[in-house]
Amino acid sequence: MADEDDLYDILSYLKDVQAQCYKIGTALRLKQDILDTIKQESADHTEALTKIITNWLRKNYNFEKFGEPTWNSLVEAVESPIGGGNTALAMKIAEDHGLPWGHQGTKTIEYPVSSFFECMHVQHR
Repeated sequence: MADEDDLYDILSYLKDVQAQCYKIGTALRLKQDILDTIKQESADHTEALTKIITNWLRKNYNFEKFGEPTWNSLVEAVESPIGGGNTALAMKIAEDHGLPWGHQGTKTIEYPVSSFFECMHVQHR
């Protein structure tokens, strides 16, 4: 089970791909209007990535259709061509979180990331 360190841990994994933050946001199924707002309101890719991951963890997307935030969905987003196609990083995250990895990529196993943001006042404008 994930805890309040998830945001820090996720950002630590993604620190070297911050410039692809909007691609990752798209692959995590955030709506374009949310990404556009983040882009306008963020000073740099670090701030944008933090807002993108926060929105994702807060389920500020159609999670009923695409599933709740999980380590597996993060791996799939990072690995996908839309999310930047970073297979090495996806494999690292999967390995660190005990997710199976096959020759075709990850298997669908859902591990909750965290819902601690429900108690925080992080809001989409």
